[in-house]
Amino acid sequence: MNDALVMILTRALRKMPLRRRLMLTMAIYALAVLVIAVSGWRLVTLVENYRSTTEVLDLRMREIAAVRDTSSRFLTVITAYADTRDPAIGDDVVFKYGQIGRAAQAVSLKGADIEAVLGGLETVLKDAMGNFEDLRALNQRAGQTYHHLGRLAGEVSGLMAFAQSRMAQGGGSPDPLIARFDQVTALIDEFHTFQRRATGKEAESTLAAFRDALESASRSRPTEAERLALSLADDRLELIGHELTTLLRLSDSWVGQSRFLVFVNLEKVTAAIDALDTLGKVREHQLRADLQDKTRATLIFVGSLAGVVLVLGFLANALVIQSIRRPILALNEVMQDLAGGTLDRAVEGQDAADEIGAMARTLEIFKLNARRMNELEVEKREILRREKEEIALSLAQLDEAHREISALNSRLSSENLRLGAELDVSRRIQQMLLPRDEELSEITALDIAAFMESADEVGGDYYDIMKHEGGVRIGIGDVTGHGLESGVVMLLTQSAVRTLTTDGRDDRATLIDVLNRSLAGNIRRMGSGKNLTFALIDYQPRPEGGGAMRVIGQHESLIVIRTDGRVEELDTLMLGMPLGLVDDMRTYLDEAALSLEPGDMVVLYTDGITEAADTGDRLYGMDRLKATCLAHRAETSGAIKDAVIADVRAHIGERAVLDDLTLIVLKQR
Repeated sequence: MNDALVMILTRALRKMPLRRRLMLTMAIYALAVLVIAVSGWRLVTLVENYRSTTEVLDLRMREIAAVRDTSSRFLTVITAYADTRDPAIGDDVVFKYGQIGRAAQAVSLKGADIEAVLGGLETVLKDAMGNFEDLRALNQRAGQTYHHLGRLAGEVSGLMAFAQSRMAQGGGSPDPLIARFDQVTALIDEFHTFQRRATGKEAESTLAAFRDALESASRSRPTEAERLALSLADDRLELIGHELTTLLRLSDSWVGQSRFLVFVNLEKVTAAIDALDTLGKVREHQLRADLQDKTRATLIFVGSLAGVVLVLGFLANALVIQSIRRPILALNEVMQDLAGGTLDRAVEGQDAADEIGAMARTLEIFKLNARRMNELEVEKREILRREKEEIALSLAQLDEAHREISALNSRLSSENLRLGAELDVSRRIQQMLLPRDEELSEITALDIAAFMESADEVGGDYYDIMKHEGGVRIGIGDVTGHGLESGVVMLLTQSAVRTLTTDGRDDRATLIDVLNRSLAGNIRRMGSGKNLTFALIDYQPRPEGGGAMRVIGQHESLIVIRTDGRVEELDTLMLGMPLGLVDDMRTYLDEAALSLEPGDMVVLYTDGITEAADTGDRLYGMDRLKATCLAHRAETSGAIKDAVIADVRAHIGERAVLDDLTLIVLKQR
């Protein structure tokens, strides 16, 4: 492109803001992409059209091929009928003719020439079927004639047998006549089977000779009965002669019409089929040639359009890039001079209206400021000297502050050690207040095993098991959160439940109401928002075996596993509400009863068990807890407890325990 023209176009583009030039570039690229996309879509449409058109052509050719195939089978069958005269093959001819009609109706290729060829095929097929029906009629008449011949021959055989018996009594012998008549019937059967005219003529001459011999025999000493039998036989032989002549005439007609059918009608059918096949191939060739021409023209148009758009886009983008590149290179030279300390080069392009012109004006201002900065350098050095003196003074003050901070850190370390010791003491107190194994072993009616582990030094889970009124009282709860505050609420709960039970409070609702009012007051005094779920279970053994449980208060559901493997779940949601939320609990409390038979098991737990999460945040869950307990139901409570805790730890894996874990397993002895 001419440099002068490039310069003119570049200056014209410089009048546009840089943002608009970039938008123009993006628009050109978008147009090119759009053209390519449209071209691609057009090509895909073209390919799809080519494929669908090809499929239609293939379908139409298959339709024509179906006409050709059914016609070929029709020709084969009708030719076989003309050769064999088998009536079963005649029925097949009619069926094949129907197939040709259906195949011809299915041809979807349109055009006057196709319709003319199909019409011609239909005409010659009708002619062929007309001659075929004539042949069937001849065949039926020949069959009827042959059956009549057979009946007449049977009558003649009977008469000859009668004559033989009479002649045998009189000393005569008609055996040679019977043998000659058998020869006549054999020739007639052979003629009917093979349709050889010579055999038919031979049968006629043999029949005439037989009649002469029969006439001679009737003159040689016959009795009246013998003469009558031979006369009747001769009458039947005359009828046989007439029927044999008719059969010969029908055979001649069959030969003539079958030859006309095979060599005239069927040849016309073959010619019509060949014409249809040839015309179909010509039409297919024409359609495929038209489709290829359209495809070629479309490809040329799409390729040319895409090429023109890409070339124009390339040239336009080159101009836009040039309008940006040249002024930026000029600004770069000025900035290099400024970096080398030269402040005399003039900044060009300050009068341009685009962003690069603004950069040139800014660079000019920067050059003026650089001169001012040189003037201020001396003043800056003086300021730096004064700042160094002030920094030295500040460093001395920082050293003093560092010493004070070190002393404070020492004091904080001592406080942390003391606080850790206090938390350890609290954790030990919690562990000391839990029921011991020797206490649990004294409860003979139940096999009891329990486990509790805190997530922090001090946990918020609570459970207690104590003897009460000849039975067992079990309490279990979960304070919200964990840590020191939750541990304090847990200790208050344990102490209050023990105290109220020791005081002889048998009414479970009253006990929970008093416990709630006590905890609510203490929690408010602590300034804490804690509360806890709490369930109280009283167990009494039955003298006849087994035991009964009464459950009150809201906590996690109780899992009951029967000796036969049935798993039950006692939901405590409607048996109460969390303690510490309201002052009066009585209206929210309800009880549920549970009967235990020997071998039955009850599992109590906190949500730290069911909500234990693995590294993928998948929870342990109620179903897995039930399955583990069910799998080990035949073992002791201690073994079941160990199996559950081991399965929970395997589920958690390397992840830290995030909540307190509490588990109680009770088995009815």
